[in-house]
Amino acid sequence: MRRFLIKLKSWEYWPVWTLYFPLGFYYFTLSVRARSFFFYKAVNPCMETGGMYYESKWKIFQKMPSAFYPTTLYVDTHQSLEAIVLMMKGANVSFPIIAKPDRGERGFGVKKIDNISDLNNYRTIVRAPFLIQAYVDYPLELSVFYIRHPQCERGTVTSLTYKKLLEVIGDGHSSLGQLITSDDRAFLQYDKIKARKEVDL
Repeated sequence: MRRFLIKLKSWEYWPVWTLYFPLGFYYFTLSVRARSFFFYKAVNPCMETGGMYYESKWKIFQKMPSAFYPTTLYVDTHQSLEAIVLMMKGANVSFPIIAKPDRGERGFGVKKIDNISDLNNYRTIVRAPFLIQAYVDYPLELSVFYIRHPQCERGTVTSLTYKKLLEVIGDGHSSLGQLITSDDRAFLQYDKIKARKEVDL
C-alpha cells in the first residue's frame, strides 16, 4: 500500500501511457492541420523521426562536435568482449563506464559498468547495439531544452531540469537500510539496492 501511495503522489512513477495518452488528442489535431501524421519530423530534420522516438543516439553524436560529449564508442551485437576491451583501450576509456542501448527511451538500459565481468553480463543481456561512454563524475546533472528557429541566429533555453540522484543522509544511529526505508523515494528502490552485494545495509 505504501508503494502505491508514493507512486500515486508523484507522476515520476506513473505509467508512460497515463502521461502521453491525453497528448494524443492534441497530436491528432495538429496532424489534421498539418495534413501529415509525421509533421514533427520537420523539427529536427537531421534526426530519425525528428528525435521523437527510438532514434539512434550514435547517429546524433556523429553530427556533434566531439568536445561537447564524453568519449563514446559504438558496440555492435557481433563484437566479442575482447574486441570491445581493445576498442576501449584504443580510445583511452577505462572503467567505470556508462553503457546504454543505442536506441532506447526514458533511461532504459542505462547502467554504470565497473569491470569486465559486468560489461560481459551487460552485452549478454542487452543483445542489441549499445554505446560505451567515458564516465563523467560531476556533482550535478542538468537537462537543457534548447530551441532555435532556422531563420534565427540564436535560440532559446525553454526549460532546465536538475536530475537529482538518490541519496540518504545519516542521523548518527540508523543503519543504511533503515534510512532507505524511511525515505519515500529511496524506499521504492530498496529491493534493487538490497540485491547489490557491494552495498552493506
